[in-house]
Amino acid sequence: MVSNERIVCPKCQRSDSIQKVTTIVARGTKVIEEHGGIDIDTDYGMDVLPLTYSSVARSNLARKLAAPEKPLPTRSYGCIAALFISRLGAGLVVCVMLMGLFFCSFPFLAATYAQNNSLFIGILVAGSGIIGLILFSSIRAGWRQLRLTSGQRNSYDARVQAWEDSYERWQQIYYCFRDDGVFLPGQSSFVPVNQLSDYLKAAIKPKRSL
Repeated sequence: MVSNERIVCPKCQRSDSIQKVTTIVARGTKVIEEHGGIDIDTDYGMDVLPLTYSSVARSNLARKLAAPEKPLPTRSYGCIAALFISRLGAGLVVCVMLMGLFFCSFPFLAATYAQNNSLFIGILVAGSGIIGLILFSSIRAGWRQLRLTSGQRNSYDARVQAWEDSYERWQQIYYCFRDDGVFLPGQSSFVPVNQLSDYLKAAIKPKRSL
């Protein structure tokens, strides 16, 4: 590793006010734990259930210099299947309710249907159309969500690779307290801290063609 004496800020050309970003973030980050409890009623009387709460506190500088966040994984196909089944189930429930309403009202409207066959046929056609539309919408929504999730899963590996490249650069950069910016040792570029995100994205390596 290169010592701080050999590393200078490319802007001020000094080394007395620089520090590695990983060290700044580590020292400026604290995990705060709070202990408490809730009263619960048991067979033997009141008892206290101990609970521990934890939170992360960071200094302003550590927050600005924080590492890039790893992209979250997309939803699995199991979640999509559960969502599709729930939508389809809701659609089926509505269909059953419509059919039940039709059959329950049939005895009261049988005379009307006998006098006007076109009304009976119209209600059947309209009810069938509504049921078909509900089922079609449920299936179509599930299919679109499946395609969207499939595309996200295919791009997830590329997003993780981009994050790894950015994180690798983040582990190497230094911060200059005097000039409020970051730089990579051995390079002449100096980046203000408010442009850190774009600077890390520039570290993304192009994909190699197979």
